[in-house]
Formats: sequence, structure tokens, C-alpha cells
Amino acid sequence: MRTRSRTVGLAGTVLALSISLSGCAANGVIDLSNDTPGMDHGGHMMSIFDKQSFALAMIPHHEQAITMSELAKANTTNPKVLAIAEQISREQSSEIEQMTPWLEGKAVDYNMLMEGMLTDSLLEDLANAKDAEFDKLYVKLMLIHHDGAISMATVGADTPDSELVELSKEIIRMQTLEIEALREILN
Repeated sequence: MRTRSRTVGLAGTVLALSISLSGCAANGVIDLSNDTPGMDHGGHMMSIFDKQSFALAMIPHHEQAITMSELAKANTTNPKVLAIAEQISREQSSEIEQMTPWLEGKAVDYNMLMEGMLTDSLLEDLANAKDAEFDKLYVKLMLIHHDGAISMATVGADTPDSELVELSKEIIRMQTLEIEALREILN
């Protein structure tokens, strides 16, 4: 009898997850099929409901921001861009270290595209841009990238896990400040 109720419970969980992933409005599901210009979300859905699911989404997102920021070292001499790029790399590397144990050995799927993620083509455009052209493109793309991270962190902040809520709120706080600094670079 216990096995049967466990199976029914599992079937209900699978059904609920399937409904969530099929695009029905459900708390904690981020629709990644939006049409942000130049961004490829591939119609994927990422459900964030605990630390592991959050880490699976946010680690590759943060790693891409670090990759974008590393390009600044070779592609610009603008001290404001270099400073914000260094800050982003340092902060997001620290957050990756915090989230890595949450994976509990599960491998990150780097093909899953989250909101704000750049396509390979956009990363290549950024890598090939130099000086003022790089600065403008870096800021534009990082603003979109940070907006995507804030969207995910907003979902993470709405979970019952206090550690996840704390990190999510810190991501929102820091990336909001960085968005303001990035916008000042454009002025």
C-alpha cells in the first residue's frame, strides 16, 4: 500500500511538472521563450524551486557574464568598463563558489539557455569589437544579461529556502547597482 501511494504521489509530481513546463502559468516557472532581440532562448523553460534548480540555471548564466567581462581586458582600455567588468567577474565567481555545492554532483547543462543569455554569434561579435565599439556593445549586452539574472533571482527569492532567498536578494541588489553603473558608462 505504501508503494502504491508513493507511486501515485510521484505520478502527480511528474504531471504537475509537465503542466508547468508546457507553458501553463505556474509560480516559479520562468518563460524563456521571449523574443529579446538578438537573444536565443530556444523556447526552453527553467523551473526554479530549490537551491539545486537555481544553481543549475544561475551558474552557467554567471559563467557567461564572467566570459563577457574577461573580454574587456583585451578589447578596451576604458577604465570604467574595466572596473565594472572586474567587479562582475569577482562577484559572480564568488557566487558560483557558493552555489556549486548546491548541485550535489549534478552536471550543469550548458546548452540550456536562460533569459538574458547571449548566443554564440553575439559572444563572437563582442569578442571582435574593440575600444568604444566594445564598450557600447558590452554595456548593452550586460544590461540585458543582468536583467535576465534579476528575473531568475526574483523567482529564487520567492522560495521557502532561506539560504536561496538570501543569495537571490543579494544578486538582485548587486546587479541592480551594476545596471546603474553600466548605464552611467553610456552617458
